[in-house]
Amino acid sequence: MEADPTAPLVETLRQDLRLKGTHVGCQSARCGSCLIEVDGAATKACTLLTGQAEGAEITTIEGVAKNGALDPLQEAFRQCHALQCGYCTPGMVMAVRELLRTTPAPSDAEIRTALKGNLCRCTGYQNIVKAVRTVISDVSADTAAGPPERSGVGAAIPRVEDERFLTGRGQYCADIDLPGQAHAAFVRSELPHAEIAEIDTRLAAQIPGVIAILTGADVAKDEIGLLRCGWTVYSHTGEPMQGGDRPILAHKQVRFVGEALAVVVAERPEIADRAARAVQARLTPFAHNTIPVEAQAATELHESARDNLCFDWHFGDAFGTEQALASAAHVTRIDLTNNRVIPNALEPRGAIADYRRATGTATLYTTSQNPHMARKTIAETMGFIGEHELHVISPDLGGGFGSKIFIYPEECVCLWASRHLDRPIKWIGTRRESFLSDAHGRDHVSSAALALDEDGHFLALDVDTVANLGAYLSSFAAFVPTYLYGTMLAGPYKTGSIACRVRGVFTNTAPVDAYRGAGRPEATYLIETLIDAAAKELNLDPVALRRRNFIPPETFPYQTPVALEYDVGDYDAHLTRALGMAAYDGFEARKAEAANRGRLRGIGVSCYVEACGIAPSADHRDPWRHR
Repeated sequence: MEADPTAPLVETLRQDLRLKGTHVGCQSARCGSCLIEVDGAATKACTLLTGQAEGAEITTIEGVAKNGALDPLQEAFRQCHALQCGYCTPGMVMAVRELLRTTPAPSDAEIRTALKGNLCRCTGYQNIVKAVRTVISDVSADTAAGPPERSGVGAAIPRVEDERFLTGRGQYCADIDLPGQAHAAFVRSELPHAEIAEIDTRLAAQIPGVIAILTGADVAKDEIGLLRCGWTVYSHTGEPMQGGDRPILAHKQVRFVGEALAVVVAERPEIADRAARAVQARLTPFAHNTIPVEAQAATELHESARDNLCFDWHFGDAFGTEQALASAAHVTRIDLTNNRVIPNALEPRGAIADYRRATGTATLYTTSQNPHMARKTIAETMGFIGEHELHVISPDLGGGFGSKIFIYPEECVCLWASRHLDRPIKWIGTRRESFLSDAHGRDHVSSAALALDEDGHFLALDVDTVANLGAYLSSFAAFVPTYLYGTMLAGPYKTGSIACRVRGVFTNTAPVDAYRGAGRPEATYLIETLIDAAAKELNLDPVALRRRNFIPPETFPYQTPVALEYDVGDYDAHLTRALGMAAYDGFEARKAEAANRGRLRGIGVSCYVEACGIAPSADHRDPWRHR
């Protein structure tokens, strides 16, 4: 075949040869998703130009299975449940093939070392190691995976998608191509807060292959709506939350680094990327702030959100908590920062929109964990299409962890641009864009106080949190640090009274929303840190202090002070089992042995209650009502 010798080999494989099983996750040779074999040696396809592979024998994941049957290694991955989203799986299989060629009987440590260049956000690697062990031993995959599977209700069944993922036949958003499609690339702000004085597109527009360059001014002309948060939270005064609606392209001003202010549409993705870099945005800087506790004294981001305060939410029994703190035998206080995190799914976000002018309908392929909400919200935002006229398809998803539930500007822009230009528009984000523009998580600054009696029983908990919402309200942004956080502050403990105050503030940072647990991890981190501090102050064993305050099994169903009713639980039994598995009683001896070798060894305990989804409590009085 003939190919552009200067093109990255991974793009030649994917675009010219249609071998889509070789994935792109980082563009920097770090994730291992593009691992292939070149002349029998494992090679990351993003590190080679196509010309460097001329005359070489190349094997991709599509060439591993033979005659319609999985290779023994692929079969072991399937039997041992060594894959979930499947995005990293082809690279993992190729990495293990390389290991077994050079080391036919590797140890677990050698297996893990061989996989260091392959990132996986789903499996935790344990089952991947199990799969490799089944190949190098006579042990069957079922035996290596653990005890025999149960039959009937609760039994494991083979996943229908695994064979596709293992053979490179998954279909992720980047793998989809539509006839006549053009490609989009976004121009993003390099300043955290600025007035858009001018967007000069003249140089970029002259690049051959550029079809159009659209800006926020064009969006405004077409009267496209704003993206709005899907939940309304009320301040303790009864006033609804203020500010935070988001344009699909920045207009007049930008509010965080990475905010999209223009989109370039071109015949090929590399042309769109080149042209996006040629667009010159003249920005006039404003004062900016990225620190949540300083937000209320900073330059305001939204006219409707005075002092950058979106809401001041109160929850629980403030009076009872204050009384308990005043009369308690002991009060432990902490100040705690739960730092901002970036979700970083291995598959970058993407969207492909195809608007059909003749029928007024559209199909949108998007990396979404929630296509039904996407259809509703995007149709409402666009204004030119009804929900019944928009078909949203979420193909195979290469990890999400919450960050792909939300509605993002880029998928809206693709749909709008497809209508504007009357052809399909495809956008696949880069790893850099993921860091800049995916919704982030956490970012709380809290003060908390725990009241205890003379026997170490919890009497009351008082929490005051400043929650950074970022520059705009994402889809669930207001709900996460309030009802998904305050309602989990009881944890697995008996606490007589709980009060919580949360101030949601705007800063010049990427929007914050749900990520891996969403509210529950933040609550657990605060409670467990507070309990450890109390145990240290009172010279009590942290495990004993937790046991003393667990909700006893005989008290279920148990009504917590923060709306939710727990149906059942035996927290002491679970902790006992976990301590046994961790050989907790032998820790001091291990710590001393490590000290003799000049090493430090520590151990920690954390207990939590997990709330799955947003199902109602058994408290039929409406646990989500404003209190």
